Amino acid sequence: MALNQTLVKALQEVEQAPSYHLYGRVTAVLGLLVECAGLQGHLSVGQRCLVMARDDSPLICEVTGFRSDRTLLMPF
Repeated sequence: MALNQTLVKALQEVEQAPSYHLYGRVTAVLGLLVECAGLQGHLSVGQRCLVMARDDSPLICEVTGFRSDRTLLMPF
């Protein structure tokens, strides 16, 4: 029973953790490659992020690399 209570408490703490949003700007689209500025130092290769199109439709992307001060993404 103690393990169950520990898990419940841990879940409650995770739910109370503050969420945060990072904002960047798409600087180029080359084929399927999306290049973004303003995210460097905040993401790692393999992480996913949400890119909002001009019509507000979401596109889930995965970080595939970095070039200069740009983050390189590919649609997931």
